[in-house]
Amino acid sequence: MPNNRQEQLAKSILQYFRTHPAAVDNASGIARWWVHADVQTVEKALKLLVKQGAVEATNRTYRLKPK
Repeated sequence: MPNNRQEQLAKSILQYFRTHPAAVDNASGIARWWVHADVQTVEKALKLLVKQGAVEATNRTYRLKPK
């Protein structure tokens, strides 16, 4: 079950993807450059977004899921 911090990061990550729809990055890059958070929490937030169907994971990178 996601905690408040993971949900907050998931929203921030999704907003970034929506603002930059061509963006692709790995969890480490997203943590360092996009949301300035620890990688483990970002990975959990990304898993939440993948589970929700908003983001897709390919080859250890993440991107906005095409419509």
